[in-house]
Amino acid sequence: DNQHLAVLGNLGIVALEQGDYTAARSAQEEALAGWRDVGDDAAIARTLHNLGFVAIAEAKLEEACAHLEPAIALRQAM
Repeated sequence: DNQHLAVLGNLGIVALEQGDYTAARSAQEEALAGWRDVGDDAAIARTLHNLGFVAIAEAKLEEACAHLEPAIALRQAM
């Protein structure tokens, strides 16, 4: 459900702040898949944004752009 997906996203943020990038990525990717199933564009954009920041923390800038650019596009389309 949506509450579970929101909790996953929050857990991903906590993991990122603690430096556990593997857990952060895993939680965000699971949340993203769920939000895509639900079709919630705002949540998809937010989760892509979060994944972008995981990639930045890992110094994976091309990957960060691959997440952040569609997040921005979704937000602009709203």
